[in-house]
Amino acid sequence: MTRMRILIAEDSKTQVKILEKQLSALYDLTTVFDGAEAIRKLGTGELPQVIILDIRMPRVDGFKVMEHIDAEKLPVKVLVITSALRQSVEAKALRLGTDYILTKPLDMEALHNLLARWSKEIMGNAEIKLQEDLTGNKLPFTIVDKCCYICGYEKVKIFMPIKGAYVESWENGLFPVYTSMKGYGSWDFFKTIISICPFCFFASSDPEDFSENPSMRFPYEGDAKKILSRTIGTRKKMVAESKEIDLRFNPPDRDVELVIDSLKLAEKCMNGLVLGGKSSAHALLGFYQVLLGSINRQTQTKYYDSALECFQNQLRITNTSPEIISMSNYFLMVLNMAIGKSEVAKEVMKKVVDWYSDRGNEGIGSGEKLWLKRLSDVWNNGLLPDTLREIE
Repeated sequence: MTRMRILIAEDSKTQVKILEKQLSALYDLTTVFDGAEAIRKLGTGELPQVIILDIRMPRVDGFKVMEHIDAEKLPVKVLVITSALRQSVEAKALRLGTDYILTKPLDMEALHNLLARWSKEIMGNAEIKLQEDLTGNKLPFTIVDKCCYICGYEKVKIFMPIKGAYVESWENGLFPVYTSMKGYGSWDFFKTIISICPFCFFASSDPEDFSENPSMRFPYEGDAKKILSRTIGTRKKMVAESKEIDLRFNPPDRDVELVIDSLKLAEKCMNGLVLGGKSSAHALLGFYQVLLGSINRQTQTKYYDSALECFQNQLRITNTSPEIISMSNYFLMVLNMAIGKSEVAKEVMKKVVDWYSDRGNEGIGSGEKLWLKRLSDVWNNGLLPDTLREIE
C-alpha cells in the first residue's frame, strides 16, 4: 500500500528520534538536519508530500525553505514546528504559505490527527485520480486557492462548480439538490458550500469574500474588517478543540457536525459583513439559517423564524439587486409554506406578481429569472412533505 511521503527538516536529533518513533510505522520518512539539505532534497528524487519544518536551523532556516517552496510552486504541505512563541513566527509563516503550525513540545495527538487528515486527502486524491482513469468520471467542481482578507492566509480552498457538470433541483423548496451529469462523480453541496480560512476561521459561501491575491483591497467598509479581526478569538471558541484540525481539511470530508459548525461560522462572519455594507449580507445570513434548520428538525422553527426576519430585512435595503430581491421573496414564500402560514405565502406571491405586472419583464437578468422560476415551480407544485436534509 502506498504511504504518504514526509520530509523531516529538524536540527535536534532528539526531536528527530521522537518523530521517527511516532511516525515511521505509518509514513515514508526522510530526515535532514538543516535547511540547506532540505532544499537540496526538495530538488532531487521523488518530491515529499509533506514537510515537517523546524524554523531555527543552521545554515538555512525554515523561513528560507518556505521561500524556496513558494518560489518553485512545489505541491508540498508545510507543517511548521517551533520552540518559539507562536505569535512570533505565525505572521511570516502564514505569508510564506504554511499549512499548519505546532509549537514544541509537540502535541502528538494533534500531530497524528493532522497527518492522518492530510494522508486521507492526499492519498484519497491519488485514489480519485486512479478511479477517474478507470471509470472516466470526473469531479463536478474545481478547487482554487484564494486569500483571506482578514488574516492574509493564501490557501483558502474554494470549491467552484463546473458548468454543465450537474443539474440543480429546488423541488425540496428549502435547499437545492445536485445530481451529477454522466461522466462526473457525485457531489454534496452541503459539504462544500462554506469556505473557511483555517487560521482566523473567517467563513463564507461567497467566493468574492476571499481575494484573488494578497494586495487586493477589502471590498466592504473598513469597520467590518476591524470587527471580523477582533472576533477571531470568538470564532475559534465556537469550534471544539478536538475539531479544530478537522476544519483544515478539504470540505467534501465534512460530517454533519462539521457542516453545522461551518454554517454557524458563516453566520457569525456575515453579521460582521452586514455592518460592512455587503449588499446581499442579510439574504446570505438567512440562507445559512435555512440550511441549519433543514438539517435538524428540532431546531427548524427557531432557524426558520430567524431566516424570515433576515429576508425581510434584506428587502428593506434600498440598493438590493433584483436577483437578491427575487431570492428573498422566494424564501419568504417557501418558509411561510414550511411553517404552515399559507396565507402569508399567498401575500408574498401576490406582491411578486403585482411587482412584475407594474414593472414588466424587460431587463430581467438570468439570475433573477432563475429565482422567479423556482418560486413559480414551488407555488404550482408545493413543498415536498419532508424537507429534512440528511448528510452522509
